Amino acid sequence: MAVYFDHIALPSRDDEASARFFGSVLGLPVARDGAEDEIPCVRLAVGRQVLFLRAETFTSHHAAFRVSPHEFVEVVERLRSMTVPFGNDPEAPTNGLVSDPLGGNGRVYFFDPNGHLLEVCA
Repeated sequence: MAVYFDHIALPSRDDEASARFFGSVLGLPVARDGAEDEIPCVRLAVGRQVLFLRAETFTSHHAAFRVSPHEFVEVVERLRSMTVPFGNDPEAPTNGLVSDPLGGNGRVYFFDPNGHLLEVCA
């Protein structure tokens, strides 16, 4: 049996603003999903997507996204231009470093406006 990841739904206080923030960081447009296009989302490669669902209370989540080395540089540039603190260590997500302590081409962690710890690695 082959199992493939389809989507993740991140709870958010403001679903539209959260989708715009995430799309801005990755350089991707905000789209719509749901039976009546009521759910803001950002579509990733191969039909995968991140949905943003409005919620009053929730705990923070961690989600990681892999990009090419070139796209990684662009993500870091966008984080800098948006003045979003980032770092290469989940325990020090604002240290400003981008090297990958796990041996890859780069890694950054940052918090979205809802307190979710997002990660982009190359």
